Amino acid sequence: MFKWLLPILLLITQHAWAISPNAKRIILESSDPLANIDTFNSYVDSLKPTMDLDPEALSKVTLTATGQVSAITSRVSAISFTQGTAANQPYLSRPDQVENIQLNAEALGGSNWFAIRSSISANSTAAPDGTTTADTLIEDSSTNTHLLSPSGVALTSGVKYRFSGYGKAKERTQIRLLASGAVPNTGLNVDLSTCTEITTTGSPLNKTYTSVGNGWCRFSFEVAATSTASGYQEFYLLNAGSQSYAGDGASGLYLWGAQLQRASMQPSYIQTTASPIYGSLTGRRGLVFDGSNDQMTSASYTSAIFAAGAKEAYIITDSNTASGTQVILRPASSYFDLRISGAGYQFVNYDGTGDQTQSTHAANRVELFSFRHASGYLYSSIQGGPETAGTASGDTTNISTALTLGHASTPLNGNMYRFITFNKTNSPAVRAKLQRGFRKFYKTQ
Repeated sequence: MFKWLLPILLLITQHAWAISPNAKRIILESSDPLANIDTFNSYVDSLKPTMDLDPEALSKVTLTATGQVSAITSRVSAISFTQGTAANQPYLSRPDQVENIQLNAEALGGSNWFAIRSSISANSTAAPDGTTTADTLIEDSSTNTHLLSPSGVALTSGVKYRFSGYGKAKERTQIRLLASGAVPNTGLNVDLSTCTEITTTGSPLNKTYTSVGNGWCRFSFEVAATSTASGYQEFYLLNAGSQSYAGDGASGLYLWGAQLQRASMQPSYIQTTASPIYGSLTGRRGLVFDGSNDQMTSASYTSAIFAAGAKEAYIITDSNTASGTQVILRPASSYFDLRISGAGYQFVNYDGTGDQTQSTHAANRVELFSFRHASGYLYSSIQGGPETAGTASGDTTNISTALTLGHASTPLNGNMYRFITFNKTNSPAVRAKLQRGFRKFYKTQ
C-alpha cells in the first residue's frame, strides 16, 4: 500500500548522495581552523587572547593624511598603541609585494625634484599607462651636465635596492640613470630609440631594458646600499653618449614613473605622490618601522596586556637587515627587551636575571617569535622550532610601565605583522596549531 513512497525515497536518496561530498567538505572546512585566515582568526579568538594587534584589521588602524599610523587597537580588546609625533609614526604596508619609496614618481617637476641646468615641461605627452602625465626633461644652453635629481630617500646598509624609470626619445634619444649616496655610484646609459644598453657605471645587477609600447622603454638595475643614509636616483640627458655637452636650450626627452624599491619586492610599477608606498613579504599588511626612530606606546602594559604576567605571546616580523640592534618590544623599565641583535633574537635582562638568545635571524625573511612563561622559566621559540628555556624565575610579571613597539633610537627596520598575548599557557597541541597557522598565513620560513 506504500508503493507510491518508493520513487520519492529513491529521489531523496539520490540527491543526498549527490550533495554529500560538498557537505562533507563544508563541514570539514568549518571545523578546520587552518582552512583560511578567517577560520584561523576565529580559532585565535576562541582562545581568549588578552590582545591581538593585527594591521590587516583596517577598522582598528588610524591613519594620518600622509599614510602613517597614529594608533592601532587590538582586535579583541580596547588596548591600543599610539604615536602623536609624525616623525616617529610607522607607515602601513600594502598587502602585496608592490613598493615605491620614491616620492612624486610622476610629478617630476614637484617639490622633491630638482631640475639642474634643465627644466621640466609637465604632463606633455601620453605616459605608458595612457594618461597624459609624462613630463619632458629639457636641457638649458650651458656646457655642462643636464639632469633631474630628487630629494634623498632613506636607505639601509646591506639592503639591495632596485632603481628604475621610463623614458621615450624626443630630440635627445639617450639617458643615464645614476644611483648614488648610500649606494656606490652605479648607473645605466640607455639608448631609448632602441631600448638597449650603451654602457654602465659601477656594477649594476639584474639590469633590464623593456619596450612597453608607443616608444616607451623601461630600464632598471639593482645595487646594495653600503651605508645607512640617503640614496638618490638621477636622470641625465646624454648627447652622443656624453653627459656633459653644450645644450641648445630646447632639446630633451620624455620621462615618467621613477621608482625605487627593495629588490625583494616585485618590479611592478606603482605611482606615489607625497608619501612612500611599502610592500609586504607576507601578502598581509604590516606596520613599517624605519630603523631610525619609529615607535608606538601603550600605557596598558601590566593591567591589560600581560595582566599577571604574559603566559604566552606570538609576534611576527621581518627585517631589512641582519646587522645592528633592532628593538621590537621594550617597556620603560629595564626588565624586559625583545630585540634583534645581528643574526639572533634576544630577550635582554628579563626579570633582571640575564639574557636569552635564539640565534636564528635573516634579512628579508618573515619570522615568527613566540615565548611563554611556565614553572618559573621563560621559554622562547623561533619559526615554531624547539623551545629554549631561560634562567629560572625569568618573568614579565613585575613590569609596571608602558610598553613600546619599536624604539625612539634603535627600532625594528622592517614590518611588524601581528602581536598576540595570552594570560595563560596553552596546551602543546594548541601552541602547535597556532604556530602552524601563523606560518601558513604569514609565509614564515
